[in-house]
Amino acid sequence: MREIVLPLEPMERCVLEQMEELAELQVALDEAGLADVVWKVLGGVPAAYLQLNRCWIENGKQELESVATKHLHARLSSAMSDINKRCAKQPDHESLLDLFVSNEVVVESVLRELKSVRPSPDKILRTSVAQEGGRVLLLPADNAMRLVLRHQLHKPNKGLMPTLDEIRKMG
Repeated sequence: MREIVLPLEPMERCVLEQMEELAELQVALDEAGLADVVWKVLGGVPAAYLQLNRCWIENGKQELESVATKHLHARLSSAMSDINKRCAKQPDHESLLDLFVSNEVVVESVLRELKSVRPSPDKILRTSVAQEGGRVLLLPADNAMRLVLRHQLHKPNKGLMPTLDEIRKMG
C-alpha cells in the first residue's frame, strides 16, 4: 500500500489529434491517406505517435509512407515478440491468447479455468472493469497487440509482415 498506481487508458483519437506537438504529423498523415491505418496500429498511445514524428523528422519529413510502414512494422514485431516469449515461458497462455481471435475482451475468471496466472508486468493484456456488473475484463494492451492477437500474426504460418493495405483491411 506504499505506492499509488495510476491506470492510464489509451487516449481518445480526437484528443490525440489535437496535440500541438503532433499537428504537422497529423496533417501529413491525413494528406497521405495514412491517418486511419496508423491509428489502427498505434491507437491512443501518444508516445508511439511522438516516436513516429521523431522518425519522420529525422528522415527530413520525407517519405512518410515508408517511415510509417517501418514504424508500424516495428510496433507489430514488438507485440509478436512479446507473445512468443510469453508462450515459450507459459505454454498454457496460448489457449488464453487464442480467445482474442474472436473476442475483443475476455472475462478474467477464465484464468482460473485455464489454471493460469498473468505475469506482472503484463505487456500483452491489461485489465478493465466492466461498467455493468463490475467484472474484471482482460483486453489487449494496445492496438498493435489487438491486431496481432486477432489475426494471429505471431503464428509461424502467417509469413510476412502485413502491408499497409492489408492492415487497412484488418478488423
